[in-house]
Amino acid sequence: MVQPKQNTVNPPLFPVGSNIVFEWVFDNTTLVFPPANLTIEVALTSNPKMVWPVANVSGTATSTSWKTDAVVPSLFMGFYTLSVYDTKLGKQGVAISGHLMPYSDLQFGMYIPEPYVPRTGAFCNNCKNGISGATSTLPLRTSQVLQSVILGLSTFIAIWGLAL
Repeated sequence: MVQPKQNTVNPPLFPVGSNIVFEWVFDNTTLVFPPANLTIEVALTSNPKMVWPVANVSGTATSTSWKTDAVVPSLFMGFYTLSVYDTKLGKQGVAISGHLMPYSDLQFGMYIPEPYVPRTGAFCNNCKNGISGATSTLPLRTSQVLQSVILGLSTFIAIWGLAL
C-alpha cells in the first residue's frame, strides 16, 4: 500500500463522509500473471462479517477512490480492514506462483465528526476581563453521560455488595 500508509501502532483515521484514496503498487518481479479484475472492500475489524464494497476495478489499476458519504448502510465508528484481491480467486483464495496474493494488512479507523461546540464558563467575551469567575462547564456527549452513569452504578453496587 502506498496510500494510506500502513501503521499498526497509529492506524490512519478518516471521518465518515470523507473521500479516501487507496493507492497500491504491484511487485512486477513476482506478479507474472496480473489479475483481470480486482475487488476492493472493507470490513469492520471487530466483526469481519460486516463488509462494505469499495470498488471492482481492472487488474491493472493501482488506485481507487472511496466516497464514504455515499455508503449504504452507513459506516460505524471503529476500525476497518482493507482487502484487495483477484476477483476470480476471492478473498480467501490461494494464489499460485506468479499470481496476485490476496491483501488484507491495512487497518484504518473511521470516526463520526461532531460539530464544534464553543466552550462556556471560565473564559467568555461578555464577562469582566474575559473571566467569569464561575466554574467552567463543557458539554457532554450522550455516550459520555451514559458511561458516567454506568460507572457510578457499578461502583455503588460493588461497594454495597461488600457491605453485605
